[in-house]
Formats: sequence, C-alpha cells, structure tokens
Amino acid sequence: DGGVVVKDKGLVVQDGGVVVQDGGVVVQDGGVVVKDGGLVVQDGGVVVKDKGLVVQDGGVVVQDGGVVVQDGGVVVKDG
Repeated sequence: DGGVVVKDKGLVVQDGGVVVQDGGVVVQDGGVVVKDGGLVVQDGGVVVKDKGLVVQDGGVVVQDGGVVVQDGGVVVKDG
C-alpha cells in the first residue's frame, strides 16, 4: 500500500508507514519506527531510538528501556 520497506530485515508496511533501516517491524498506521530494534506502532505513536516497545495510542516512549504505553502516557527515561 505504498509503504516504504527498510534495507535490512524490513517487514510489511500496511499503510504507508516508514520503517527503519535495521530490524524494522510492521507499521499499521503510518507510525514512525526507530533506527534500531523498533517494534510495532499501531496508531502513529513515536518509538524511541533504543529498545523501543509498542505504543498503542500515540504514547511517547523513552530513549532507554522504554516500556509499553497504552493511552498516551509518558514513560521515564530509565527502566
């Protein structure tokens, strides 16, 4: 669907989402995935640059050891 797939281990992009250059995973709704170990973003959430996890509702995850954010919550920078 016009999605952009990465150069390394890129997977499916269902809705024009932008995937990273390393270990990118699926983006269902135009979410932006990080450059390393990015995971799925279901609703345009922003994932961090390191160990980013899933963001279900546009939540913002931290840059180190980010955890899941289900409803726009903000997670701390460590742990």
